[in-house]
Amino acid sequence: MERRGFLSGLVATTGLGVTAGCLGAGGGGGDGGGDTDTPTDAPTDTRSETPSEDPDGTPSGTGTPDDTTGTPGSSPVLSDSAFETTGDCAAEEAGTAGISFGSDAVTCTGCITGKNGCQQATLANAEYDAGDDLLTIEVTTTAGGDTPESCTQQIVHRGYESTFTFEGGLPTEVSVVHESMGEQSEAAHATRE
Repeated sequence: MERRGFLSGLVATTGLGVTAGCLGAGGGGGDGGGDTDTPTDAPTDTRSETPSEDPDGTPSGTGTPDDTTGTPGSSPVLSDSAFETTGDCAAEEAGTAGISFGSDAVTCTGCITGKNGCQQATLANAEYDAGDDLLTIEVTTTAGGDTPESCTQQIVHRGYESTFTFEGGLPTEVSVVHESMGEQSEAAHATRE
């Protein structure tokens, strides 16, 4: 059972880049800056795209970084994401999340419950629905990669922070769903002003 949960989490995380409306969707472009060719010792999980031209010949991705409204008639494009665990969190915070809107990114912090000491917060899926102008973030718990052979049999509360970068504006609504202990519930829902 643990193996199935781990594999589905791995597939969901790996498949994030090919899910419709998610990372890697074509047509977007970056601002062309920020990347360097300096090697690092630590692996990175970032993607960047170079500006491209729209069918009419104009460069895409030419909006200002503070532009969260996008081009009239166009939808934001989810261009990058980052997810990290932040350690244990307080039991009274379990099942909650906070959502904030930046100039070109949505940040979500939260606390999810795991069934035993081996469980870690994991991004299960992130999908932007242009029709509803809604970003849905699904967080679950899975056994971590360095799982010991035995786990404590106590309920744990794990913190996380995730950032979702957009091009062409931000979604109007964001929903954070926790799948924990065999149940699924909405931990937070926010509407951008």
